[in-house]
Amino acid sequence: MDGQWTLRMDGATATDERNPYSDKTPAQVVILSYTYENLGYTNEIQDLMISDLALQILDDGKAVGNSYPGSITTYAQPVPVGAACNGAQLCVGLDNPSSAITVHAEMYDSNGKKQRAIFNIPVK
Repeated sequence: MDGQWTLRMDGATATDERNPYSDKTPAQVVILSYTYENLGYTNEIQDLMISDLALQILDDGKAVGNSYPGSITTYAQPVPVGAACNGAQLCVGLDNPSSAITVHAEMYDSNGKKQRAIFNIPVK
């Protein structure tokens, strides 16, 4: 998003790990890794943060994935102008085993305009 931020999908990896305390029973669990940099996004409330609230993941069956309580090591965090969050992770439960996921990123820029991007990511 010109002058606001960059967002790069670093990859998606399937995991066999399941949380024994979760009631969710996904067909597949995927760890999505991504990097974002704040080029000029400003907001009175919080610096740029691209989290699961801005990302919607679709599996091969076009079903929307759900946040899953899995093991991730790097969480999305607010970053000021000129800084980056490298390798943020999101754990997602999918209804359908998938060889690829589609990520819809959607959030408002500093000017209140909704920005959108779509990424197709192979699942390793």
